[in-house]
Amino acid sequence: MKFQDFCFAPRSFLFRTSRVSRKVLSGGNAATLVEEATATLNGEITSTGGEDCDERGFDWGLDVSYGNSWTELGTFGTGVFSHAIGGLSPGTTIHFRAKAHNSIGWGYGSDLTFVTK
Repeated sequence: MKFQDFCFAPRSFLFRTSRVSRKVLSGGNAATLVEEATATLNGEITSTGGEDCDERGFDWGLDVSYGNSWTELGTFGTGVFSHAIGGLSPGTTIHFRAKAHNSIGWGYGSDLTFVTK
């Protein structure tokens, strides 16, 4: 069985994925610059398991079904990435997760939350 590791930080999202099973460990809040209608989601790929990612991004929304997604295509080894989101409502809890993809499939961070001002 071939495994692929993804590790996201700064608040540590560890992804271990394979075609058969997926294990996800995470913690911490990686949202910054949180305002009434905007926020910035941050992630870091700290390990690719030997194969670069071809896509990375975030899912976010009012619950764990998310409903919103952003990705960028390219060749991504280890490093930080972020994305500013808008159209949020004041005083609202937003759920989000980081994600990355390579030939093994997608790796996802655990659901994290923040509250807009």
